[in-house]
Amino acid sequence: MDQRKSYRTKINRTVVGRIPATPIRVTVLDLSTGGCAIEVGAVAIPPGTTILLELTRTVEAAGRAVWADANRIGIEFYDRLSADELLSVLRECKDDFDGDQSAMRDQFGSELPPLSAQMRVVPD
Repeated sequence: MDQRKSYRTKINRTVVGRIPATPIRVTVLDLSTGGCAIEVGAVAIPPGTTILLELTRTVEAAGRAVWADANRIGIEFYDRLSADELLSVLRECKDDFDGDQSAMRDQFGSELPPLSAQMRVVPD
């Protein structure tokens, strides 16, 4: 059973991470205000490790690894993202796909509504 505190939106975005000061490339697989799942290459990131993620040019999130399964890591953020920060990341992800609406789907495969200036995310 899923024990997350926040709903996560699936994304596939390569970002820079730092553990603690060593830069590495990671792929963010899903994202919520409270955490994310990342995929790493051959870098071992054991639970408890602190990582800083540069999600966009203006949004960074620091957190700790709470689980690790092969090259996938679950991150819980120390400070939750604000709704505006989350929307900023999602908008930039949408722009990365150049309007490919098939990429904007939730974890169950349902199409997400278009992101607009009027859309609001209510953090839990």
